[in-house]
Amino acid sequence: MTRPITAEVAVAYALCPRKAYLLLCTDEQGAPHDYPRILAADQHRNQASYLNGLQPSQGGRSGYVGTLPRRGGGPLSAAILKTSDCEAYCDELTPALRVTAGPGQQYEPTLVSGTHNITHEQQLALLFIGYVLGQLQNVPPSAGALVGLDGRVHKVSLNQRRYAELEGVIDTLRTWMQTPAVDAPPVILNKHCPLCPFRVDCRAKAEHDDDLSLLERMTPKARQRYRDHGIFSVKQLSYAFRPRRRRKPSPKTPVKHIFELQALALRTGKTYLHEPPALVHEQTEMFLDFEGIPDRDIQYLLGLLVSQDGDVSYHAFWADTDADEGQIWHELLTTLAAYPDAPLYHYGQYEARAIKVLLRRYRPAADQLSGRLVNLNAYVYRKVYFPVRSNRLKDIGRWLGVSWATAEASGFDSLVWRHRWDESHDDADKQLLLAYNETDCQALRVLADELTRLRETGAEDPSVDSSTRPKRYATDTGGRLHREFETILRSAHAEYEHSKISLRRDQPATPDDDKRRVGGQPGHPGHYATPPKATKVVQ
Repeated sequence: MTRPITAEVAVAYALCPRKAYLLLCTDEQGAPHDYPRILAADQHRNQASYLNGLQPSQGGRSGYVGTLPRRGGGPLSAAILKTSDCEAYCDELTPALRVTAGPGQQYEPTLVSGTHNITHEQQLALLFIGYVLGQLQNVPPSAGALVGLDGRVHKVSLNQRRYAELEGVIDTLRTWMQTPAVDAPPVILNKHCPLCPFRVDCRAKAEHDDDLSLLERMTPKARQRYRDHGIFSVKQLSYAFRPRRRRKPSPKTPVKHIFELQALALRTGKTYLHEPPALVHEQTEMFLDFEGIPDRDIQYLLGLLVSQDGDVSYHAFWADTDADEGQIWHELLTTLAAYPDAPLYHYGQYEARAIKVLLRRYRPAADQLSGRLVNLNAYVYRKVYFPVRSNRLKDIGRWLGVSWATAEASGFDSLVWRHRWDESHDDADKQLLLAYNETDCQALRVLADELTRLRETGAEDPSVDSSTRPKRYATDTGGRLHREFETILRSAHAEYEHSKISLRRDQPATPDDDKRRVGGQPGHPGHYATPPKATKVVQ
């Protein structure tokens, strides 16, 4: 039986065409991540609460909608909209305020979500509902609404441009339904993969093919550009790197991430310095790592690692509820005040943004704490190329020897652990989070030490190389030959005779001098004998 096109499939296509194909045209289910399940459960609870709060006295109805009522119909709840090949669920259909020409009542969709903030995927799902609704009432709605977990209603504009983009996606899905392709779309890893149910199989296939999308910052457009040039794997890409002479960059010219150099680092196992790190070791250093819930913009664990004269101590400030956030923030500030001159190292923008929010909530914005922050990612990105596939702290940390208690732990796993703790208050989940956060802080310290070492001793380390002046490993005789060839190459260019040799004639040249030809008559000024042919070979 042919499956209908649903909002889940349409949203999946926007994230990854391969995922949409597997959901629509195969029976594969994969292994869903726990975090999407939690969001789905929150959505179901929020939907039930919203539907129970609707007033039946307003003339609303619930259930399947086959034909929309004519003018004067009230709101419809829990509606399932069906066309010949599409199906969409909508929590509520409300009569549009703007009256349009046509025999039936015009409706606008409302979808209840399982998050506080509205995501791009939820807007796509609402757009799909509007598209199916437009097929039934002949006029697509111009707006819809999304209801968050906090009860806030967010109005979303549904314009014709967005409908046109969605229609192109649906046309592709219809083609798959009518004539399924023999092979699924190619594997292209992206930032959605950690939450995808097919992540394990896709990553295994990408690693088997050594696909370019294994490099985390590789966009589909960049991947296709390399494939157009005959480069299909990371190993092939590594041979495309060529050191170039360093020129003084323009302040307006952004420094680009060099995929070829990253691939070369993976192939050789070396660390390449495109720009030597300028990080200087301090006597006292502090390392910050926060754990929070981005959807609620709340921090529940503030981790701090203090390194002073070789002694390392870890401090964890834990919040049982959202209301405890202010208390743990003041406790952290009290600890930081004991080391007023120590730099605060972090990785990425999450901690910096969180500190700005916390300062705005609990302290004046003029606080000097932000001036002490040092983002280690700024010393790595586009400057230091470790032999890893991404610049994520965990990938670099694992290569530097740091190990987490959970092998594939990520930020999404920490959200799952916190959700389980909120429901059961099981101490095992809390200990998982504390160990996870402490290891993140340890990875920060190890990375800072490595960046300092690269600056001080990277030139002598055989496992470290420069992207602009690669090291040359040769014997004394080979080194002497290299230097001699360099001397020759400095003069081996077409304009050498014009820039290095000057010929002066005793008498001024005449126009007849330009008319001389090889093999002229004997006695003529332009005559000279043709050299004899070679008759001897010298080895």
